[in-house]
Formats: sequence, structure tokens, C-alpha cells
Amino acid sequence: MKKLLVMLLAVAMVLTMTFALASCGGDDTTDDSSKPAEQSKVESTEGSTAASSEDDATSEETTAAPSEDVTSEESTSSEESTSSEESVSTEEPSIDEPAPGPTGDYITTPTKTNYALGKTYTLTRDGTDTDPAYLYLGYSDGNLSWSDVDLEKMTDGIVGDIADEEYAGSMVGKTGISVMLVGTNKLFEYVIDLGDYYGDINSIVFRQVRNAKVGGGNRGFKLRLAQISDNGTDWTKLNGNMEETPVPGAPEIKSNLDETVVNVEHFNCTYKLTEAAKGKFVRIILVSDGGYVIQLEEIEIWN
Repeated sequence: MKKLLVMLLAVAMVLTMTFALASCGGDDTTDDSSKPAEQSKVESTEGSTAASSEDDATSEETTAAPSEDVTSEESTSSEESTSSEESVSTEEPSIDEPAPGPTGDYITTPTKTNYALGKTYTLTRDGTDTDPAYLYLGYSDGNLSWSDVDLEKMTDGIVGDIADEEYAGSMVGKTGISVMLVGTNKLFEYVIDLGDYYGDINSIVFRQVRNAKVGGGNRGFKLRLAQISDNGTDWTKLNGNMEETPVPGAPEIKSNLDETVVNVEHFNCTYKLTEAAKGKFVRIILVSDGGYVIQLEEIEIWN
């Protein structure tokens, strides 16, 4: 009996221990199996979140990429535009420099200069006549000594030598030097083209005028009008004063029958302007002063 009780007690103890071990092993298994699952769930969630974040970031980068391209294009366009503008702004103009005068500066000269020297001109009588027969003494008779058919004597720079005996005397003038304009109280109009626009014109000089002071002058003249223009159409009056100066060494002549009056034969007549003028064309109108002939050798335009 005692042995039976001991055996039953031993069996009971074994069963108790076995149950206890089984219970502990079941809890550990449950905890271990659930823990990895939760971690996996968390990791999966975090991974999904990270993946989503990466996808969003990738999406943002992809979205931002066109913006960068646009910026790049704008920058390139801006640089090209700037480069183009700089290229245009620094490029030398291909047009010619403007001519002086109305579109530029008028020419001024520091040294005394005859702007009319060698320049072209026109001549009319009473505004319309250009026939040499009506302009020059002796032309109708075939004497061309005092004619200016080629319109060059007044600006060729040639004047007679006072010391030359052949040159002395009112009617004596070497061929190609002196010009005689004919017609009592006729208006002789010269228009001289100076070739350039000058801004410092100060005087008009008439060289070797014959007998200018004899009662107004046997072959002298009066300056009826002097004008200047940029275009040869619109004229501005030139105001000034005429001065007559005997040519040094000029011969004297007797101007009346009893030879009681002695006069100098040659004069330089200078029309000094009251102020400097500017322009390209000079218009001069002369009228015979008490006689039938105007005789002179040169017209000069000075600064």
C-alpha cells in the first residue's frame, strides 16, 4: 500500500512537471511567433512608407526636372539674347558718315582760306539771260578777250600783274584774266557752289575792279544783294559793308577831257559781313553803277 502511494505520488509529480513545462513552452512559442510578425509588419509598414517617400521624392524630382529644363532653356535663351544684344551693340555701323551741313557740322578752317577758289558757278543777266552775246563786251564782234563763256575766270585764282605794262589801263586786259559784263542798269547774278558746307564765311572779295570810284565807277558796280543757302533754293540775306581799297602800285588814269581829275584804276572791293555765315551756295547780284560795263577779275569767298 505504501509502495502504491509512493508510485502514485511520483506519477503525479511527473505529470505536474510535464504540464508546467508544456505551458511554459507554449507561451514562449506564442510570444516568439507573434513578435517577428509584428516586427515584420512594422518593417513592412516602414519599408512601404520609405518606398512611398522615395516614390514621392522620385515623382517630385521627375516633376521638377521639366522646371530645371525650362530654367535651363530660359537661361540659355537669356544668354543668347544678351549675347545677341551685345553683338549688335558693339557692331560698327556700316553706313557712311553724314555729310557736313544740315546733317552734320559745318566746316570751319583755322587759316584764311578762299572757299570759292576753283569752284563752279552760274551767271545770268536779269534773271534769265545766259546768252554770251548779252553778257560779255565784244562777244558779238568776235572779241572773246573779256568773255567768260566757260564760267571759270571768276574762281580760277588768276589776277593781272599791276607791274605788267600791257596790263595797265582800263580797257587793257590780257586774254583769260579780265571779264567785262555789259548792260546799263542790268542785274548780273552769280551763284557760286562752294562744294561743301562752311560755317565761318566772313567776307566776299571782288578783285581788280576797274575804276570803281569814278562817279560811281565807269566799270565799277553796286552790290545789290548777297545771300547764302544750304540747298540753292532757300536764301538768307548776308548783311555787311563794302570797303574799296586801291591795289598797291595800280596805274592812275585821267577821267575827264581836260585831265584835271586823276583816279586809281584798280580796286579790291571787300564786302565784310556783320556776322559769320554758314552755307554751301553764295548768291551775288551786281548792277552797273553809272556806266555800261562792269569789269573785274575774281570773286573770292573768305573765312
